[in-house]
Amino acid sequence: MSELLKFKLLPATLINTNFVKGNPDSNYEKYLLEFVNASPFFLEKSKGQVYSAPESEHCGQCDCISEHYTLDFKMIVSPTMARAKNLFTQSICQPCPGVTMYGDAKIKPSDKGYRPIDATVLHTWFRELSVDELYQISVSNDFSIPTYKDIKSILGAINKPKNVICMLPYEYVSDEQDDIESKKKEVIKTISADYRSLADYRIKVQSEFDNYVAFVFENNLFVLQLDKSSVDVVDIIPVTKSKIFCRLRNVAKAF
Repeated sequence: MSELLKFKLLPATLINTNFVKGNPDSNYEKYLLEFVNASPFFLEKSKGQVYSAPESEHCGQCDCISEHYTLDFKMIVSPTMARAKNLFTQSICQPCPGVTMYGDAKIKPSDKGYRPIDATVLHTWFRELSVDELYQISVSNDFSIPTYKDIKSILGAINKPKNVICMLPYEYVSDEQDDIESKKKEVIKTISADYRSLADYRIKVQSEFDNYVAFVFENNLFVLQLDKSSVDVVDIIPVTKSKIFCRLRNVAKAF
């Protein structure tokens, strides 16, 4: 990746479900549903029908339902990374509309017994591991390499007979505004390289279903479709199309 093209981890408000206490919309599945309903590509899949969330997911229903097409949403963040974001990020509470309260993180460096978490950065591992290695991790209970437990968790999450949108927990940014088109191509190339083995694993275990990767770049949600031999940009959706995404991102800007 070019030095002019960088990425940063999304705030906990956009990654961790129920991070903003008192806010019923504190859930990445809710803002992804809004993005899907703002997407010409996915509305064509549903033949124009608006997608809705299931009344319950107790029986394994998809997160996003229409009569003609359904989707499941997965945040591709390791459990250790999600736990670190949850514990070490300043807390937020919205007890009623228009009121936002900020507090200390659950754990601070000054606390007795504080220990940093060795969080797994998944894409660095996916770039190095082959499809066969990922499959072996998925069926093994040997966690002599601790990171494999995180990887197995994600593999299990996407190993379902459903069409899946994998949401990456990063926002990609460019220091140069003059050549956004070339930067767009570069970030797509980088993501394809980072997540190619994960996509191929998913194709190996659920070949009949569609695979998408979503990420934020220059205030747009890009949606890629990863097939066995191709990567296609199927939609680019302005982040302003999701009020929930914007609210959750804005509430995190206070720190």
